[in-house]
Amino acid sequence: MHNILLGVLVHMMDWIQGFLEHHDWINAFDHVWRRLPPYPGFVVPTKSYRMVSQWSGKEIRHFARVILGTFTVALRRTTKQPHPTGSQVQEFNTAMQCVHSITDFYLMTQYDSHTDKIVSYIQKYLREFYEMKGVFLRYRAGKGAKRAAAEAHKVLLKEQTETSVKGLTVSEKAKLPQEDALEHRNLMDEILREGAHYNFPKMHPISHYVEQIPKFSALKQYSTDISECMYKGFKETYQRSSKVNAISQMITNYTRDHIFIMKDLTIDVWNRIRQGEDSTADVGMGLQTQMYLRLQRKIDLRQVSNLEDLELRTALCGLKLATKIFLRQELQGSSADIARLSDTIRAYQVLEIPVPGFNGEDFVIHRARCTGVEGFRGGQGRSDWIWIIGSQKLVKNRPGGLNGCMVARLNALFKLGFKEEAYRLAYVTMLQCIGKAAVQGVEEMVRIRWPTVEQSLVVRIAQVEGMAYLIPLEPGESWLVNTRIDLQSWNKIYD
Repeated sequence: MHNILLGVLVHMMDWIQGFLEHHDWINAFDHVWRRLPPYPGFVVPTKSYRMVSQWSGKEIRHFARVILGTFTVALRRTTKQPHPTGSQVQEFNTAMQCVHSITDFYLMTQYDSHTDKIVSYIQKYLREFYEMKGVFLRYRAGKGAKRAAAEAHKVLLKEQTETSVKGLTVSEKAKLPQEDALEHRNLMDEILREGAHYNFPKMHPISHYVEQIPKFSALKQYSTDISECMYKGFKETYQRSSKVNAISQMITNYTRDHIFIMKDLTIDVWNRIRQGEDSTADVGMGLQTQMYLRLQRKIDLRQVSNLEDLELRTALCGLKLATKIFLRQELQGSSADIARLSDTIRAYQVLEIPVPGFNGEDFVIHRARCTGVEGFRGGQGRSDWIWIIGSQKLVKNRPGGLNGCMVARLNALFKLGFKEEAYRLAYVTMLQCIGKAAVQGVEEMVRIRWPTVEQSLVVRIAQVEGMAYLIPLEPGESWLVNTRIDLQSWNKIYD
């Protein structure tokens, strides 16, 4: 993993920036980059892409999670953007396919185990990356090639200035600037490509991954992340030292921290022995606990005491009707029963969703928020995007469909009734796929939009599977579903 992140993706950052600047598309990319939405475990960028001078390891990991979606949206968006030429469209598609291949290659190598089919996918993505990486070749040029290109630019500019326009027709004079610009571009591209190459050491090891997996099992066990985590303890102990003869103090502090950790593990084992449990079955794995969805951040009853108040808070007029339809289908009882439940309401702002980790041993907590018209942390209100389990499996036209999941906007959270008769509900607005419910384009991502007729309904919170990560394609109209944000989303959609 260390080799891919610091060996390939770090260079990819420079290639992408050079590519965008060459096509005068860097402002569009920065506009998307600065407005990336929040997601659990992802830190939203605070600077424009080109303003970051040095990337930390954590920032590079975050870059790998969003670069394909951000790059695609920047090149595909048509609002307030110039229309790309035919040659630009071809280069854009090649560049997106290159970024797509290395991103999916990186995701596949993070698996805890690899089947023959997964190994074939890794080989396929690497082969596509090698075939498409030529689109970034000119941005690999060294200082010598750049100096030669600058000198050639001066000579060509002088020749074009001295060229006489006598004897040319009006149409030929009009075409002359375009022909000069094309000649200049072709000359620069030729010089820079001749002085560029991909022969650097960290580009080579990834070619051996496919042959290493059958011999030595999963690649993740060779990741340097584990050993590099040990640095943190020594850095913290150095900060706690007096900085004078720090080594002995660091050893003492680190040893003491280690002793306390071992003591806690021993106490945990003794507690299990006293309770009559097996003391060695899962030592070091932690307690296996069952996780539940939880409603958090209650709204004061003085603000929301009935469905009408909640409608006003969310500024959505269909909440009361959608709730009555849901209760009528669930209870199949009288109007009196529905009215009785509707009067006992508690509203919330946060839904904690335990999402099973990719390895199946832990959970990642997603906190989906719906603040209504109320602002969140001094900003605008939040209505997060979530995954809803469909009542019927969607038809999968080809691999990469939504697999029975649908994307929705979380509008409101509330509970009706008490104890055994309680209903924990969410009011959501569904989105629909553009075209078929399958991946589209060379980037192989799903595009969604608002439906022609609004589809807002009330569902049980048990139908919520987690947060979805959407990047605005055309602001307020359509979005790109970024399934590369983590392995859970990747495996939810792609089979």
